[in-house]
Amino acid sequence: MFRDRIQMSYKAQNKINLLFVCFFNISFFLIVTEIQINFRFTDSLKSLWSDLPEKFVDLSPFYAVLLMMTVISGMFSRNLKECLVFWSEGRPGERAFSHFMLKDSTINVKVLSQYFHPLPTEPFEQNALWYSWLHEFDMEPRIRQVYKSYLFAREWTLFAAFILITSTPIVILLSIPLKNILLCLTILIGQYFIIRFVARVQGEQLVKSVMSRKASSLTLNKNQP
Repeated sequence: MFRDRIQMSYKAQNKINLLFVCFFNISFFLIVTEIQINFRFTDSLKSLWSDLPEKFVDLSPFYAVLLMMTVISGMFSRNLKECLVFWSEGRPGERAFSHFMLKDSTINVKVLSQYFHPLPTEPFEQNALWYSWLHEFDMEPRIRQVYKSYLFAREWTLFAAFILITSTPIVILLSIPLKNILLCLTILIGQYFIIRFVARVQGEQLVKSVMSRKASSLTLNKNQP
């Protein structure tokens, strides 16, 4: 029951954080689509602020969709979110023993091999065993922090992909200079790839942290009288 409350707390915190991400993207979208990119920056800002209310009203349906996205993000499947993060590489848990265990010196491979011989080789079996360890240690502060960071980065990746897909046709159809369009799309694409990289690193770190913690617990139990 307590674990369920912790997971719900993660989701609630993620939604609050995603609202900030949403407002940042809305502000960015308004500025980039309206500002005149030239050397007369002061005049451009004056023009931007004078037209901002009208522009915001014109695009309010689009912003409503973005706000709704932060609320309904939990309705999208975990497989879809992880596909946006890891692409064809598969979830990191599916490579826990065939890849990450061999790449991280903090994981005691000998101990894990002794207690779980033979170690799983199939992706599904690797992920299943690793996931059981995650639930064993997900209440510990070290694991909780990495887990929380990964979940938020994963949600942000979904949001970044969504806003990129929905914004592209809107930006192209708006009567704005080509350089504004290119700048807007470049930053939105950059947002997706940057946050995807962060989510992937956090996901891989979560896998390695859990495996290292499991090996440590087995070593401790072995050494106890």
